[in-house]
Amino acid sequence: MAQNTLVENKQPLWLFSAEEIASIPPYEKQFVRKLAAYIIVCSEWLSLPLPVAHYAVVLLTRYDMLYDLEPRTEAPYIAAACLFLACKVQETHKRLRDVVFWTVKVRTRKSRDYPGGEEVLEGSVRYVEEKENLLSAERDVLRCLHFDIFLETPHSSIVQLAKIYGNTRENQRMLAQFALNVLHDTYVSIPFLHIRYRAKEIATALVAFAAAMYDYALPDKTIENGQSGQNESRLVAFHEYFQVNRIVLNEIWKRVLDCYEPEYSSEDKTNSLSKEENRHR
Repeated sequence: MAQNTLVENKQPLWLFSAEEIASIPPYEKQFVRKLAAYIIVCSEWLSLPLPVAHYAVVLLTRYDMLYDLEPRTEAPYIAAACLFLACKVQETHKRLRDVVFWTVKVRTRKSRDYPGGEEVLEGSVRYVEEKENLLSAERDVLRCLHFDIFLETPHSSIVQLAKIYGNTRENQRMLAQFALNVLHDTYVSIPFLHIRYRAKEIATALVAFAAAMYDYALPDKTIENGQSGQNESRLVAFHEYFQVNRIVLNEIWKRVLDCYEPEYSSEDKTNSLSKEENRHR
């Protein structure tokens, strides 16, 4: 079992070392990416805010670090359970019947028996079966993660940094939107990034990445921000606001750039889940 980083108050931070993540076989990382794409697509059909889906992906990667998901046939249920738990934690109400309906429909799309996806309706025998599988997976996730399913995501920190360092509303919008778009891509392409680095480290790196893409200069040292004769405040360097090491920033940048290599889309990754499920029937 991997040892996750501890903070000063001895509570687990759920961060893992580069060596621990590198030890994961490539085929397992690919399978987790497929499950992450599956979560994202299900969340879209459920009309969930993206942060809820992202939250679920982090729960999934935490679970995988402790209990390998590949080649377990119940892995899609684990992914669905992470999404259901994320809805609860993020206070985004979704009925269990809706989560069952869409996770099954998306999972079985393009399968031999259900090309358009199986539609499991409440009250049917299949619904009872799928509901019990999802609830059983939910209990498994809670047990394996020791009921510690609360986490911080980079979204609010990205918006905060964009507001502080964007000198106009347009630049604030530009920095936040670009950084949030890249953030979304990371949850599918490099989901393990979010259990390697703190949320504020990722947020800082992505805002800086957005600024670099738009050739927008961020202050790299503490500067004065105020009018002479008044109480002057100082605008700290962008990487110092959340006390992020520049080496960490460079590591995250490299991972982000690597993730834009040509690869399957979220839809392609999700559709392959149904193919794998057919092989187990």
